[in-house]
Amino acid sequence: MKYFIALAAVFYSLTMSAQEIPAEISAEQSQKAVDVAVKWTQMLTQGKDLEAVLNITAVPFAKDGKDILLTRREVKDFYLEVVKDKGQREAPKLTGSIFSYRNEILDECIPMVYAIVAVDFEYDGDKERVLVSVLMAGEDYKVTGFRD
Repeated sequence: MKYFIALAAVFYSLTMSAQEIPAEISAEQSQKAVDVAVKWTQMLTQGKDLEAVLNITAVPFAKDGKDILLTRREVKDFYLEVVKDKGQREAPKLTGSIFSYRNEILDECIPMVYAIVAVDFEYDGDKERVLVSVLMAGEDYKVTGFRD
């Protein structure tokens, strides 16, 4: 029994130390995440170059906090649906800020570093906000989902 408790204590301490990840991002990382989120929102609103929007989109993709799109084709079809429903529009003035930031390891083996960016704008006189998730993988920043 002593060995079991000792082994459990060692395992717990190893697990906890593996989870200790910096809780902050640099100003440069923050700005890059905001830039990608604002660009994604602007390009999707304009609906002119969906290939460019897809190039800054990661799959799987979380659609409005309700669905997960598993393939690039599903994401493209969703983007086409948005443009069909809303048309090509002039993007309003967009501003972005870091809403939250997460560094975590899922299931003890999947590293995830992402920022949730609040993209704010006025549309038809109403203040609107979209939360855009940006995966930060080294120098590669891509949108992984949104919720409005």
